[in-house]
Amino acid sequence: MELGWIDFSKTERNKVMSVLELLNGKGVLDELGIGPIRDGFSNLFFPGTSTLQTRAKYFLITPYILKDLELSYETNFRTLKENLDEVERSCCELFEKNGLEDGVIGINRIREGTWVKRAPSSLYWAGIRKFGIFKSNKTLNDYLRLLAYQNSNKSTIKKQYHEDDDNDAGNIENMHLLKIAPYKKDWFENLDLELTKEEGKFLKEQIVENCKGSLFAFILENNLTDILELNEFKDLENILFKFPEDIQENFYLAKDFSEFNYFLNTIYNIIVSDGEYNEANEKLEEFKPKLEELSNINLEKIYVKLKVKDHRLKRFLLFARSLTKNKDIEGLKDLIKRREVILKGENRAKTPHPGEYELKWFAVKELNYRFTHSQRILKDIFISQGLIDYDLENNDIKKTTQKLNAEENY
Repeated sequence: MELGWIDFSKTERNKVMSVLELLNGKGVLDELGIGPIRDGFSNLFFPGTSTLQTRAKYFLITPYILKDLELSYETNFRTLKENLDEVERSCCELFEKNGLEDGVIGINRIREGTWVKRAPSSLYWAGIRKFGIFKSNKTLNDYLRLLAYQNSNKSTIKKQYHEDDDNDAGNIENMHLLKIAPYKKDWFENLDLELTKEEGKFLKEQIVENCKGSLFAFILENNLTDILELNEFKDLENILFKFPEDIQENFYLAKDFSEFNYFLNTIYNIIVSDGEYNEANEKLEEFKPKLEELSNINLEKIYVKLKVKDHRLKRFLLFARSLTKNKDIEGLKDLIKRREVILKGENRAKTPHPGEYELKWFAVKELNYRFTHSQRILKDIFISQGLIDYDLENNDIKKTTQKLNAEENY
């Protein structure tokens, strides 16, 4: 059934569109559908991460719970899934009880007496696999189904031989899929959101080993704590000389794309505001002297490097580059309008309804490629290894004498 409304006024339309924006979620950030390239660069620089991740410890909490489930005799998939969710909720309750808040997933829901729809295990599973902590491409649900089958066989073998020692359960246990050296059976009793030294070392080694060639792995392997002093992705240029040539090349490609996308979104905001949004108008004037430079973006190299398969997106960006080179702002406006309508349809797209929205910036400005979120993960690991101290009260990073000075190595 198709839903609609009677559009009596600009004010009423604004209210309805505000509700639709909330339901739409990601559309607010990616009005022109450049997600495949944004995510491609993000995965290139910081594989295994996402913008929903908060603290490094969650990369180990889920495997710890799964290890406990492996050691159980539960043979029902649904029960295993419920047990996983129950322990994850218990972890959050423990954090809340102990006064921990920074980066605790679901803490507000716990305080309301509810729980999150997406538990930490689902948010971190891709990273757990990418870092080789779980050595398979199986989904979490697939693994729980396999675990139910494993436990069923293990239980049968145990009954046959009347053995009490889980270590002799027919060599079925564990299936060698989980690799978590720091695991201890009493992990929950000593649970903290900070990584222990052993956990930090293990996680660092897993990332370095399984994410070779990435910015993420290089930072960890070389203890580049300077990364924590930067505010955003583009600030990497200040210390880029410390990185290999291939990472430098990837950085400049990503930086160029971020700037080009910012330019297109500036025009997008001018269209949506019907030319009334001063911030967008002023930004366009800043861009105009740089149009030739913007049009030099090497889109072909980006497509190959990131293996971009979205042909409509590729054609859109190539056409946009050509119009930018010709300084054809009106042509760009028409192209952007068509692009949004193709993506969202006439009703949901904003550009067919100029001037009917609040004067604010829609879509992103500069792309950060998960830089800030990955900094939090890096900080947790560096703290665990004694490379930095962290003043929680003042939200300040202090380097320790144990830190390896990057300038000495480069």
